[in-house]
Amino acid sequence: TKHSSLSSSEPHKLPIVNPHSEPVTKSVAQIPPATSQPMSGRKNVSTVPIVPLTPFTPTVSPVNHSVSASRPHSTADGHGTPELFNFSASPSLHHLLNTMFDFLFVTGKTLSATTNRTSVHTSISIITAEQIVSNIENDLAAGKIEPKDVERMVNEVSSILTASQPLPPRISNRIIKLVDHIGLKVNLSTSSAEFVSPSLALAVVKTNRLRSNQMFFAVQDSADLQISLGVQTIQNLNNLGSITLPASLLRNLPTEELNMASRIIFNFFKKTTVFQDPSLKNASLISSVISSSVANLTIRNLTTNVTVILQNIKPNQDNSTVRCVFWDFNKNGGHGGWSYEGCIVKESRVNETVCSCNHLTSFAVLMDFYGNPPLNPTQELVLTFISYIGCGLSAIFLSVTLVTYIAFEKIRRDYPSKILIQLCAALLLLNLVFLLDSWIALYDTRGLCIAVAVFLHYFLLVSFTWMGLEAFHMYLALVKVFNTYVRKYILKFCVVGWGM
Repeated sequence: TKHSSLSSSEPHKLPIVNPHSEPVTKSVAQIPPATSQPMSGRKNVSTVPIVPLTPFTPTVSPVNHSVSASRPHSTADGHGTPELFNFSASPSLHHLLNTMFDFLFVTGKTLSATTNRTSVHTSISIITAEQIVSNIENDLAAGKIEPKDVERMVNEVSSILTASQPLPPRISNRIIKLVDHIGLKVNLSTSSAEFVSPSLALAVVKTNRLRSNQMFFAVQDSADLQISLGVQTIQNLNNLGSITLPASLLRNLPTEELNMASRIIFNFFKKTTVFQDPSLKNASLISSVISSSVANLTIRNLTTNVTVILQNIKPNQDNSTVRCVFWDFNKNGGHGGWSYEGCIVKESRVNETVCSCNHLTSFAVLMDFYGNPPLNPTQELVLTFISYIGCGLSAIFLSVTLVTYIAFEKIRRDYPSKILIQLCAALLLLNLVFLLDSWIALYDTRGLCIAVAVFLHYFLLVSFTWMGLEAFHMYLALVKVFNTYVRKYILKFCVVGWGM
């Protein structure tokens, strides 16, 4: 680019105006002024020296992932003053660089804001979650805690529920117990206290409010959870869950236990991250988790059941079975899991499930996709006794039949009697193997289990085969009356009947 000679030896300084309020660290080498040298055969040409410009580089902070834009420069006094480019003859280049810098600065700020917004939902690592839990446990070990400390703890647990990945059972169970422990340690200056966060709600009530009235606890959805607490049931379509304690909850307790029961603790887990049951195969959790407990006591076998209403996160399907369950810390080898003992489904709607339980703990709703209602331990025990009694009686009378036919030769001379003896023997062996099955299973030996399975399968097939052979013999005797002689008739039947 050609320019006329400058009339002044002082370089022309153009200030760059930065519209942004944030200070930007910059450093640029001093640009020498333009020089004018005569060239033979040509007009005087001002030569602007080519100075290498430090490229713009967005830098990423490894801590908060924010993007910052910087353009290096330096000043005479070494302080952070607005940048001054000394251009003696290139205002066009000056304007171009200013435009580029403004564009890149705005782009960097936009990236920074976007990254910061997304970093809010960054997952909490297992180590961080365990550290948070340990810190809260240490605070609780110091004694009573004030409500402001409880708010902090509830928010910290809520952050784990919201942002953490699935946690190991050892940490999950600590978190579940920790929430109850927080309610036990809070210093109550009034009859009740409530603490809410985006994913966790906690309410603590003194037991004197339950001596003559029922107690109702409900949680509504909003930006933060909202708690409804009182002695009257409140029907609200926005309820995510509610639990109603009967007035007779503490009525039959001994005086010593009644004095220990100083408060009732209610919890509500909107996020169920810590309630992971690996034993669930064809069922899934379709509700939040609501919990109630009495301080220092374990409440079970109530005369009047607790009523729990939970909103279904997923609509109840026609081909599925809904189950009311509670969290049992002893299941899955002490890792915890869902159990349905003591809980029944009182009413099942499309978007809501009403449960009735005879104890206090953490409650939820499971959906069984195959629609097979589960058997509780009492039903399993009854069916086991029925099976053993039926098979035992069958084995006894089959033995009597066999002994009778073997003892009296006259009644076992014809073909039907011989076939009946074989059928009774097959059924007797089938019943004996079935009765011994549960006893053999106690040894937990793979070889014995395989042997029992083989014999059960074999004797069952043999029994059906002899039934078929007896029907075939009756067909020959009643329909094909004449010309039905078969050589070694019973021997051939035995070969087919016993699978030899």
